[in-house]
Amino acid sequence: PPHDPRDLEAAVELIADGLPNQSTSVEQMRNVVKILNALRHFEHTRILGKAWLECRPFDATVAKHYAQALIDLFELDTAEALLNDALTKAEANPTDAQAQGEIPEYYGLLGRVEKQRFVRTGDKRRLVEATNRYLSQFESKRQSAGWFWYGINAIALAAREQREGVAPHVRTAPVPSASEVYK
Repeated sequence: PPHDPRDLEAAVELIADGLPNQSTSVEQMRNVVKILNALRHFEHTRILGKAWLECRPFDATVAKHYAQALIDLFELDTAEALLNDALTKAEANPTDAQAQGEIPEYYGLLGRVEKQRFVRTGDKRRLVEATNRYLSQFESKRQSAGWFWYGINAIALAAREQREGVAPHVRTAPVPSASEVYK
């Protein structure tokens, strides 16, 4: 039956159901899930991301947007598993420039998974783990262009630890000052 083109849910279902047989390009899917996330239609991104992964070859950018949607939907275990799988695939293919470009995003999203676990549960161990994940990436990427946001997140989470009265016993790296991150 014909669908109203203004019915986003029907359009998403039509695309998802047709993925095994239609010629939707990877570039089209990347654009669709990026726009859906930007408009905060995370459930629709989840539907399309899942459908894509079930019937199409791995794409690092589609996987990133799918993981972002899962995090915003608080499907944190699923997001973490997807990100770890995507990291394995991306790191195994060093000649895929698109995948290599998403690796820093995956690490950042893994930090965000831990941060959201803290938000959801109030478990301060998750807060420390999120801070440590960002610190680890900040230290390893400090000499490259991809480190700035890791540092910002690490500082913000360390400040939250202080407000929460948390004194971490294990720290993967020292928390940088804002001036260290800014330079």
